[in-house]
Amino acid sequence: MVVYRLKFIIKVVCLLCISIVAVNTAYAAPRFVASASSTTIMVGEQVEITFELQGSGDNFRAPTFAGFNVVMGPSQSSQMSIINGSMSQSLSYSYVIEAVKEGTYKIAPAYVDADGKRVQTNELTITVVKNGNTANAGNGKQKQGSNDPGAEAQKNVFFKASVDKNSVYRGAAVVVTYKLYTRLNLVNYALTKMPALEGFYSQDIGNAQAQLLFVTEVVDGIQYKAAVIKQVVIFAQRSGTLSIDAIEGEVVARVQAKRQQGNNPLDFFFNDPFFNNAVQDVQIKLKSDPLKITVIELPSTNQSGFNGAVGRFTLSATVDKKETKAHDAINLKIKISGNGNIKLLDPPKVEFPPDFETYEPKVLANAGANTNGVSGAKTFEYLVIARNEGEYKVKVNDFVFYDPTKNKYETVAGTTFNLKILKGDDNAPAAISGIAKNEIEYLGKDIRFIKTATPVFVTSGTQFYASKLFYLLLFAPLALLCIVFILRRKHLQTHADQSSLKSRKAAKIALKRLSAARKFLDENKSTAFLDEMFRALWGFVADKLQIPVSQLSKENVISMLNQKNVSGPTIDLFIQTLDSCEMARYARGREGLSDAEIYQKGISVISQLASEMQSNKKSNTGKAMLIVLYAVSFFYLNPVKAQEPELLYKKANAFYVSKNYDSAIICYEQLIKQNYNAPEVDYNLANCYYKKELMGKAILHYERALKAHQEDEDIKFNLKLAQLKTIDKIDALPQVFYKRWINDMATFISASKWATWAVLSMWLILLCGLLFLFSSPLIIRRLALISALLFFVSSLCCWFFAHKNDSVLNQSKSAILTQAASYVKSAPDDNSRDLFLLHEGTKVQVLEVYETPTGAWVKVGVANGSIGWLERNGVEEI
Repeated sequence: MVVYRLKFIIKVVCLLCISIVAVNTAYAAPRFVASASSTTIMVGEQVEITFELQGSGDNFRAPTFAGFNVVMGPSQSSQMSIINGSMSQSLSYSYVIEAVKEGTYKIAPAYVDADGKRVQTNELTITVVKNGNTANAGNGKQKQGSNDPGAEAQKNVFFKASVDKNSVYRGAAVVVTYKLYTRLNLVNYALTKMPALEGFYSQDIGNAQAQLLFVTEVVDGIQYKAAVIKQVVIFAQRSGTLSIDAIEGEVVARVQAKRQQGNNPLDFFFNDPFFNNAVQDVQIKLKSDPLKITVIELPSTNQSGFNGAVGRFTLSATVDKKETKAHDAINLKIKISGNGNIKLLDPPKVEFPPDFETYEPKVLANAGANTNGVSGAKTFEYLVIARNEGEYKVKVNDFVFYDPTKNKYETVAGTTFNLKILKGDDNAPAAISGIAKNEIEYLGKDIRFIKTATPVFVTSGTQFYASKLFYLLLFAPLALLCIVFILRRKHLQTHADQSSLKSRKAAKIALKRLSAARKFLDENKSTAFLDEMFRALWGFVADKLQIPVSQLSKENVISMLNQKNVSGPTIDLFIQTLDSCEMARYARGREGLSDAEIYQKGISVISQLASEMQSNKKSNTGKAMLIVLYAVSFFYLNPVKAQEPELLYKKANAFYVSKNYDSAIICYEQLIKQNYNAPEVDYNLANCYYKKELMGKAILHYERALKAHQEDEDIKFNLKLAQLKTIDKIDALPQVFYKRWINDMATFISASKWATWAVLSMWLILLCGLLFLFSSPLIIRRLALISALLFFVSSLCCWFFAHKNDSVLNQSKSAILTQAASYVKSAPDDNSRDLFLLHEGTKVQVLEVYETPTGAWVKVGVANGSIGWLERNGVEEI
């Protein structure tokens, strides 16, 4: 019995010890486990990786998943349960990863902080095999992998084009979709060449996203991530088999960087993702395959009302008044709505009475493209003026279109309006409703052609006004006039100084004395010759160096010549010649130089002295000239441009002529991006956007072109046409007359031209100043002074107008709304109250910019005085 009790006690003690150890172990190291939904998968398949922690923790750090694409994650979930009064908690993190390449991969442990300690999961091993094949277990021979990451990446990413119909009637809508398929991690992508779509009218589907939206698709049994990069609705303009061009682009893929694999058995070991986390970016050029579709000619019809409309449409026609007076205007509006080639529609024929005065209709197309085609409406607004009283009929004929869904022609009945015209005032002007009188000349017209001449490219922000060259040329005349005045004054003072006068005439006097000495030499009058030579030598240095006769000595002459930087040999020659002359005068019997030799040496030494003294003066002048040349070169602002922008400009023009507006836009935008600016570039780019019916962008670039070239009639005409196609018609607040006059005067010509006139006036002041200084007649001096004052006032006025022009056009932050429609908010918040609605192409003033965590907002002012807030991404500054 005692033994039995002893055994029982030992068992209880052991059980208690085991429980305590288990509890302490569980408390010291929380359980953190990694698991996979499958450990063997095929290339392209996905597997779920779960990291589960028993308990609570934070600061989770996942592994890099080298060798896989992360499709989704991390997805975090927690669970709490109470069993028999005991509470337990678990926390899990899940990832969905996709296998990229066959092989055996190890997923490194994940880490988390729990109970004040860092814990980690177990390591996972995932085997990836080829599609349709099982893993070759036990095969000791490793396959030689490709060492070119670009070649491997090229196989896993491509462009693909597709159409929703392979056979359509001419004029029917076809949706072309260009997609990007990838099994790689993409860092960036860009489209380098848009399809030309020759033989089609096209309209982009406005679903472009700032970031690609990827979905999973299966191609040839392989899963890919696919995203739409471009969608366009096209309408064939002729029958037959037509080609849809390819789209081209580039992507940058981030792939794993591999070691060069050779015979070393450790290469595979170090290429394992667990040890090799190195990646590299690979640039890949992509191009989709071209497509072909069959375009069937429309069935023949005898209905006269058919103008090529294909789709499903409705017709409505209205007049603003059925009874009015003669000479008053009537507006007839015809609206065609539906789905089809809306922007290519022509209105049904309208029969007007013979004595009605009519104008070309104002056309407004408001159509949007989607995957179902193009839907919207096209409105034709006719301006009609009845000149005589009476009762008239205006008939809108039937509208006929072909419905491809029913494969037959449909007819929408027209309308007849009975108008009663009363007797009117013959002298009363016509009141045009809905259209301003100054807009009638633009009705029914198309924009003017692009600029084909090669422009002068300048860098952004470069203009003559306010540049360094402008200020140099503006103030240079005044500086030159001051210099001339100082030199003139010095000249007059110098001529009044007898010693200075002698210095300037020293050479002339010496030449006369040498001529007299020559005459005495020829007459063999030696004494007279030597006296004249002696006076010529001493007189020259005395006059040139301005030495009084009382101080004239060899020592003083040598000292003064040294101060004038005359060379030593020349000084020695002068002294030797002087000594020879004195010896011949007073010691004639001794051997020495002959009179002829003295004469030659005298001429030589006087010439050398004159030359060296003059060259020293010119050297100072040369230094001054160098300084002036350096200043001019410093302010010179027009370096020679490369020929590359000219070639790109011509290429863009060629795209425009061939109606490949998308490619032309890319080229023009590239010029602007590379900082090659010219009003011709903005003008041509605006024409492209106009043809694409993107009126906001068109008006933006017309305005930019007009800033640089305000006198260009083509820019003004096309801008007016684009503005007529906008929805918002906002009347500007009236302006004080003198402010309006100043602004009109300042913007009459560009700031650079005002600056040119200011500079020209300053140079005319210089001319008048020279006439005033150097003219003797009093009348000319007075006229020159008055003219200089007038030119000075003119220069100040031109300078003021240049500054005003720059302030109005450049410093004021005008902007254009580029979104189709935007509500102006009362505050920079999506939840604030809507104040009013603005549409694409409306011009606003940016008053303030406000940054928020969700994006930037701008405070804008409209011409009628209204103020509100818009999101910045829909507004572009001019």
